[in-house]
Amino acid sequence: MLISRILRSRSAALAACVSAVMIASVMSPSSAWGVSSGVSSAVRSSQGGFVVRDVVPLPGALVPRQMAVDPVARRLYVAHPGDGGISVFSTTTRRLTAQIPSDPADGVGAELSGLAVDAAEHHLFVGSYSDDTVSVVDTETSSVVATIPLGAPEDTFGPVDIALDGPLRRAFVLNTQSSDISVIDTASLRVIGGIDGSAGIGRQPEAIAVDAARHKGYVTNTHDGTVAVFSTVTGLPLATITRGGSAIGGFPSDIALDSAAGKGYVVVDGAIAVIDLTTDTVSRVLRSPEGIGPAPAQVEVDETAGRAYVTDHDTHTLSVIDTTTDAVIDDLPRVLGTDALAVDAATSRLYAGDATWSAVAVIEPVVGRPSELVRIAGADRYATSAEVSSKTFDPGVPVAYVATGATFPDALAGSAAAAARGGPLLLVAPDGVPVPVDAELTRLRPSKIVVLGGRASVSDSTVAALEAKAPLVQRLDGADRYAVSAKISADVFGPGVPTAFVASGDVFPDALAGSAAAARLGGPVLLVQAGRVPDDVSTELERLQPRQIVVLGGAATVSTGVLSKLDMIAPTRRIAGANRYETAAAVTADLFGADSGTDTVYVASGQVFPDALAGGAAAVTEFAPVMLVERDAVPDAIGVELARIRPRRIVVLGGVNSVGDATAQQLRSWLR
Repeated sequence: MLISRILRSRSAALAACVSAVMIASVMSPSSAWGVSSGVSSAVRSSQGGFVVRDVVPLPGALVPRQMAVDPVARRLYVAHPGDGGISVFSTTTRRLTAQIPSDPADGVGAELSGLAVDAAEHHLFVGSYSDDTVSVVDTETSSVVATIPLGAPEDTFGPVDIALDGPLRRAFVLNTQSSDISVIDTASLRVIGGIDGSAGIGRQPEAIAVDAARHKGYVTNTHDGTVAVFSTVTGLPLATITRGGSAIGGFPSDIALDSAAGKGYVVVDGAIAVIDLTTDTVSRVLRSPEGIGPAPAQVEVDETAGRAYVTDHDTHTLSVIDTTTDAVIDDLPRVLGTDALAVDAATSRLYAGDATWSAVAVIEPVVGRPSELVRIAGADRYATSAEVSSKTFDPGVPVAYVATGATFPDALAGSAAAAARGGPLLLVAPDGVPVPVDAELTRLRPSKIVVLGGRASVSDSTVAALEAKAPLVQRLDGADRYAVSAKISADVFGPGVPTAFVASGDVFPDALAGSAAAARLGGPVLLVQAGRVPDDVSTELERLQPRQIVVLGGAATVSTGVLSKLDMIAPTRRIAGANRYETAAAVTADLFGADSGTDTVYVASGQVFPDALAGGAAAVTEFAPVMLVERDAVPDAIGVELARIRPRRIVVLGGVNSVGDATAQQLRSWLR
C-alpha cells in the first residue's frame, strides 16, 4: 500500500482567489466537518472529473502547515505552525479525534517540519525544526511514544522533511541547517547514522522523497539548483541532476514520486520536471501551455490512481497529471486548499489545506468512474455483514464492532460508533461466530474488538472465540437496550458533539437511515421509549451536551413529550415522514442537500434491519446516505431523493430476498 507523503506549505495565504461559493461554505456554521458538508456542486472541476466532498474547519482557527494520512488507521494528521501541534481527524467521519500538543513532556516539538507515516507499524514521524528532534506518534492512540534527538544538544540540524524506505525500516530526515540527512532505524527508533554533503545534497536542501521499490532517495535543493540521488541502502551518491538545458530546470523545490510508473515530479521555476526513476534523467518538462499554472508550488502523487496533483501559487488552481501519459487531464479553478496536500492511498481522496480560511477541502476523483449498480450480499445476514466489511475496510483496522444479528437494538447504536472509530460492524449469532465473520475477522486483524450487548445477546463462549481474533476484546453492556446505547455513546463520543440522534428502541425502521447519518455527523444514536427518556440516556445526553438533538420518526414512536424533555438538554428537532421510507428520504434530504456533492447511495431493505445496519459504517466511508426500499418496489419518496441526487453509483445491500432483482433494475434508472 502506498504511504502518503506530506508536502510543505511555502506560500502565503491565498484569500483573494478563493471563490465566493467556497468562502460561503467555509464560513457557514453548516460547513463544520462532522456537521454538514455545505459545499456547492459549483466547485466541481471544469471537466467534471473531481468533486469537493467536504470543507473542514480546523480547530481554534489554526492553519495547516503540513499534512499526512495513515490509510490503515484512517487518520488525517494536520500539523500547525509555531506551537500549534497536530490535529488528528478520522478520514471516515471527518471529525476531530485528538489534538497532539507541542509539548516536550507529552507531545511533539515546536515548529513542526516534516511528517511521514509508517502505516505498517502504526507510527507517524514528526520533525521539529526548532528542537532538532523527531517525535514518534502511535497512530492508533495518538500518543507520543518516543522522542528522538538528532544529535548532541549543542548541534544544530534544522529538519525540514522526512521520507521512509519501508522495506529497509529506515527513515531519512533531511536537515537544512546542517545540510545532511539523519538516518533513523524505524524498528529501534534511534538514529543509526547520517549522510553528509558527499552525497551531493548541497547547501540548504529543501525536500526529500524515497523510491522504496528501487531503494533510492531524491533531495531537491533550490539554492544549488540540483536534485541529488542517493542509495537508501548504502547512503552513497548515485547521480546529481543539475539545472540548465534538458536537465532539471531552475530552482527545484518540491518533489513527489510515482514508483509504480517509474517517475518523479519536481516543482521547478514555472514548470514541473518529470524524472525517469530508472535512468535518473529528466524525461519531460510540463509548462503553462500544457496545463500547468505559471507558478507551481507543491506536488503530491497518488500512486494507486496514477495521478499527480500540482498547486499553483498565482492562479490558486489544482492541476491533475496522468502519470502514465504525463498529460494534464483536469484542473480545479480557484480551489480551496493550496497550502498543504495529502493523499489517502486507501480511497484516493485528496486533502487540500488552506491557511487563509483555516480549513481542509476533501477532494474526490470521479474521472473514469462508470455509472454502476453493485450488490453486496452473502448467504445470510452474517455473511452479508462480512461481505460489506471486506469490500470496505483494509486489514489492520483499529477496531471491529460485533453485535448480535438476532435483534436490532445493539446494532442500531453500534453502527454509528463503528464508523466513528473507522471500523466495521459485524453480526454474530448469540451462541457463536459464523464462519464468514470468523474469516473476515482473520483478514481484518483488528487491534480491538468491541462486543455490544450482554450475555443474552452475545454469549461468553462467543466472546472467548473472538479473543483469538484481536489483542483486546471489550464488552459494552447494560441493564437494557437503552443503557447499552448510552454505554456505547460514552465509550466513543466526547462532550460537545455536533449532533446526537435519538430513535425508538422499540422499532427499528426510523433508526436505519439515521445510523448512517449519525456516523456522517460524528455523533451517537441513542434509544428511547415512546413516552419516556430512560435515565441512562438522559444522563448520557447531559454529559454529551450536543449542539443539537435530532429525533428520528414521528410522534407515534417518539412522543412530543419526549421531544420536549430532550429540548431542555439541547435544541431538538424532529425528522419524520408518514412512514419509514419517507423518514429515510427526509433524513437523506436533510443531510445530503443540494450542495452535498455525493454521488454514491447505499440502498437496503426497510422491512428487515441487518443489512442496513452493517452497511451504515461502510456508507460513511463513501460520503453516502442509506436509503430504504421495499423488496419489490422503490417507494415514491425514495425515488424523489434518487432523482434529486442522481447518483453515479448505487450499492444494494443484501440478497434478492431483501431487495429483489426487479427493484434493483428499477434503481438503475436513477443512475447518472
